[in-house]
Amino acid sequence: MHGHPDLEYLLTTQLYRPGRRDMADEPAGCGWDTPIEHLLSAGYSFISGDYSRDGYLFRGIQSGLRAALAGEYFDWFDGADEMSRVEQAMGVWFLTSEVSDAVTASRLHEQPADGGVLAIPAALFHDCLDRGEAAVLAVGDGGMVFRYPLLTRPVATANVACIFASPAFEPGVAEVREHRLVTLAGITRTELERELASHLVARGLSPASPVPARSYPRRHRHRLTGANET
Repeated sequence: MHGHPDLEYLLTTQLYRPGRRDMADEPAGCGWDTPIEHLLSAGYSFISGDYSRDGYLFRGIQSGLRAALAGEYFDWFDGADEMSRVEQAMGVWFLTSEVSDAVTASRLHEQPADGGVLAIPAALFHDCLDRGEAAVLAVGDGGMVFRYPLLTRPVATANVACIFASPAFEPGVAEVREHRLVTLAGITRTELERELASHLVARGLSPASPVPARSYPRRHRHRLTGANET
């Protein structure tokens, strides 16, 4: 799970190209989990990022919902877009604080038979950040820098607060009893986003807000445990 990133593939992408063609020889940024260290060594940048603990982050998946409900983790999925391949090439799992981004990633409007959107407590991200197993990747596009919160471990099924399944998902008997599972209705992206947002409000699940982190990955910098960095 924690091999080197697939730089050969990442160099073919437009937004996610590494800063180097080869991994740097020296350790990148002591104290972070292996995938983050590898990304630093490949020339990727991170920003100071954490999230309000009372909010939620989201992950869109195009397949694998049924298997995850029967198992322990929401692992990588083989999606019909670049993003799913990029996170596998990096060895990470992307999250987002934007519901619309999660809906887009899940392709709910295409009615995937085994896809959906996961609502995950931001407190989980915070705890993983403290262990060096989470960070916020900085991705530049047209002069803008976008935040890509990521985990270095797959999300445990037990840690998902609510699962919003594709309209095409057909739950089994055991899954119908799962109170966290909501099968959405709608056809267009707008309809699905609107319904998902209404379910979030009804359950008191609000998107997490970005806040500064106590530390973040940088080359040749140790992770700090205090509130201030020098």
